[in-house]
Amino acid sequence: MSRVRVLGTVAGLATLGAVGFGCARKAPTGAPAADFTLKDLAGTEVRLAQFSGKPVLLSFWAVD
Repeated sequence: MSRVRVLGTVAGLATLGAVGFGCARKAPTGAPAADFTLKDLAGTEVRLAQFSGKPVLLSFWAVD
């Protein structure tokens, strides 16, 4: 699985978790995203800051 896809999945889950806990706030347009660190499927820590200046695609999905 590509690193970008893993990061997108992890970032999506983190965002959903933040919304679930009431932590999500609307950021001003053009503002940098808050940095966070999560583990990918291989257990390697990945930080959003590692992708600074690069496009990051967040993929939101659900499974019933």
